This record gives sequence, C-alpha cells and structure tokens, in this order.
Amino acid sequence: MKTPYIIRLANAICILFLLVICYPQITIAQRSGHVIGGGYRHPLGYFAVTLSTDAILLSVGNQQYYYDSGVYYLDYGSGYEVVPPPTGVVVPYLPKGYETVAVGDADYYYYGGAFYINQGSSFRVIPAPVGAVVTDVPEGAREQSVKGVHYLLYNYTYYKPITQNGRDAYEMVQVN
Repeated sequence: MKTPYIIRLANAICILFLLVICYPQITIAQRSGHVIGGGYRHPLGYFAVTLSTDAILLSVGNQQYYYDSGVYYLDYGSGYEVVPPPTGVVVPYLPKGYETVAVGDADYYYYGGAFYINQGSSFRVIPAPVGAVVTDVPEGAREQSVKGVHYLLYNYTYYKPITQNGRDAYEMVQVN
C-alpha cells in the first residue's frame, strides 16, 4: 500500500522542522569543526542560530560575549558568530583539552588561540606570552611572511613553526 501524499508531506515538514530547530542546539562536540584536545571547535565566522544552554554571558568593556567550552560568540540578534578570544575577558572555568604552558617561572593555560592566567577561582584571557610553545594553532590562522620568515598569524599573535622533541610545535614570537 502506498503512503498517501499528505502523510509523506507531513513527515518531510517534521524532518525539516527538526533540522532547522534542533540542529543548532546540538552540542559543539557533535558538529563540524576543528579537533583540539578531543573536542570540536567551530571555526571563526561560524554562525549559529542558537547556543547551548551551557553558554554564559561575559563582558569586556562595553562588549558582551557568550562563552561555551572555549569558544567565544558575539550576538547579532538573528544568531551568534564565533569570534577570536577577547583579551581581558574572565571565565569561570577552562575548556576541556587545554594545555598548560610554562614560560620561565610562570604557568599559562592555552586553548584554541587563547592564553589564560589563573586568578584564583577564575581565568583571564591575556595576550600571548612571547616564548610560549604550543602544539596546535587554531583554525583560522593564516600564513604570513615577514622579512622572509614564515609564521602563522591568529588574533594578532605570531606562531613560529618549530620542532620540539621531534614533534611539530609553535612558538609565540614578537614580530616587528
């Protein structure tokens, strides 16, 4: 027996409704993105219609951001766009998969292009410390040559490709 046209149409509308309404609410770990530390990240410029219920509102100066598992968003009214980590923002927790990076006697925490310092019960995003070495560069970094030396540039930070202990790594450098 053939399924009546109206039932097939109703099923198609239900599926479309679920995709449009529910897909944006699927957790970040289930959507496309760049793997860092076992999780998924949306690339810069990714636009989401909604955020997960875990997203928290943060402010830096007069600008408000949403933060969810190491990803920062700006609210554009009709949705949310992924933006680089804003320097100075304070978050209550570090995202899963962060790296601890020692520079001199200081410990920093790194995830997705952001360096954090511990402030007791919270963490502040800071400019990249020169000399820090990390194992990944966030999606959205672009190649840049300065005086014949090749770097990767992301959020005003220069990453110099190096080899450390036989593995690829990236050192934060000052470029004039």
